[in-house]
Amino acid sequence: MNYNEVMQNAKKLVNGKCKACDVCNGLACKFTMPGPGCRPPYNTAARNYEKWQDVFLNMDNISQRQPIDTTFEIFGREFDMPVIAAPIGAPQLHFSERYNEEIEYDVEAMAGCAEADIAACYWVGFEEDTYLNKLEVMKNQGIGGFLIPSIKPFSNSKFKRYVDMSKEYGMPAILMDIDGAGLPMFKENVDDAGCKNTESLRELREYTDMPFILKGIMTVSGARKALEAGFDTIVVSNHGGRVLSCMPSTAEVLEEICDAVGDKMTVLVDGGIRTGYDVFRALALGAHGVLIARPLAIAVVGGGKDGVKPYIDMLKKDLCDAMEMCGAHSLAEINRSMVRVIK
Repeated sequence: MNYNEVMQNAKKLVNGKCKACDVCNGLACKFTMPGPGCRPPYNTAARNYEKWQDVFLNMDNISQRQPIDTTFEIFGREFDMPVIAAPIGAPQLHFSERYNEEIEYDVEAMAGCAEADIAACYWVGFEEDTYLNKLEVMKNQGIGGFLIPSIKPFSNSKFKRYVDMSKEYGMPAILMDIDGAGLPMFKENVDDAGCKNTESLRELREYTDMPFILKGIMTVSGARKALEAGFDTIVVSNHGGRVLSCMPSTAEVLEEICDAVGDKMTVLVDGGIRTGYDVFRALALGAHGVLIARPLAIAVVGGGKDGVKPYIDMLKKDLCDAMEMCGAHSLAEINRSMVRVIK
């Protein structure tokens, strides 16, 4: 199965809220919530995509020809690409009725990411029984891979129970999407949770003796507070424009956040990243890796677990082309001089 076949199949299977557009730019789905869109009145999802297009590559291929190495290391584990699958909740509601249950999507998505040799996040659910069921199913399926449960900013006591379950089942890391506090569905289903102060985050960081990613950072101040709370890995993310309207894109704030935290943190980024050229742009602006959600979900809809690798292979080809033509032979060699931002 090639990527074109995956996309053609996805177009037949999406639910009309997602259109499986050839370019996932946030325009056709716009403000569809429930659905894959963003919160009105401003289309932040579209801005996420558009602003990567303002970052141009500085071609300079007068260099020694060498093999291109896209190997990415995080938490002591090596992967083929600096790409992590972002968590997707309620795919049957947002993307396709192909999946009657969320766990059916999770199994295919996680298996596909394992086969493509990338790390992957999955949403744990609102109830502990839901998460336990997911853990049991994925264990029985023998999926393997590097699977990262994504936990909403529940009350600290509930969050700790999710941490305990994650450890019991051997999860290699966890993620909190603190930006999820702004999701309408989260507000409707959870009473004792939401935004957290630095002390509350520090309590959770100290309790969690495993790699812990904090997702939803959009300011230098937020990054510094995360660092103060003990985090060493963050995701620059506006949740695809789904939690708050009228926000800047992640591309617009990434560089200043990376400059502020220097080498004290691993900085990941998501939001509108669609191609290997976008991955290159993100790394040139200071990120260590990227998360991708919507296009990966569409790939799973169109090809199940076998739909993931064609998309990742396409990303890798574009990333390798960009690296070769800009003079970088490894991810560590990608730097700010290799892009020009047009404002």
